[in-house]
Amino acid sequence: MALTMSGTKDENVIRKHCKVTQETAKLLMECSKEKDMNEIKYIRYLRLNQLEHLRSRKIKLGLMRMRNETNKIGVNINQIVKNSNSHIYK
Repeated sequence: MALTMSGTKDENVIRKHCKVTQETAKLLMECSKEKDMNEIKYIRYLRLNQLEHLRSRKIKLGLMRMRNETNKIGVNINQIVKNSNSHIYK
């Protein structure tokens, strides 16, 4: 359990601690100020955007694979039709 800003216990809050180098801490502080956020909000912002990016990347990859498979099927159909039609003109 963690205490919220009002001092009450909030059972839905889980605290995570991590270690960073001084260089990373400085960079984090500078970047969070540029975005006009405190550091923890900036970390959440980065993490959530990363998850969205990964999801959209997986979707794009899936669509590319599906498009390639559809194109291969189309090529096969064209070859079958061409072979079938070529016998008519002999």
